[in-house]
Amino acid sequence: MLRLAVLAREWFLRSRATRPGLWTEFFVFLACMAFTGTFELIEFAAAVSFGDASDAYLGSQGDPWDAQWDMTMCLLGTLLSILVLRRTHLLQLEAQGVETG
Repeated sequence: MLRLAVLAREWFLRSRATRPGLWTEFFVFLACMAFTGTFELIEFAAAVSFGDASDAYLGSQGDPWDAQWDMTMCLLGTLLSILVLRRTHLLQLEAQGVETG
């Protein structure tokens, strides 16, 4: 998720979809959580569609809380990226002439 968060921030800033600041970070967070939620829905659809054969796709983790753990790890990774990598990423973008606030 760290890479996805940086990619989302870069897209928001370069496309000027949001003004630099907290709104950008909020939308980065939303984009990452939407991505992981979509992936978990795809996993659920595969489990329902393939029935017993879904173990081959899902890796037969056997954990009933797998989706919740995946989304929690996404949440933590995204927050880590926002808190730790934000400053470095913004400095790199400024060096390239991208308006970052």
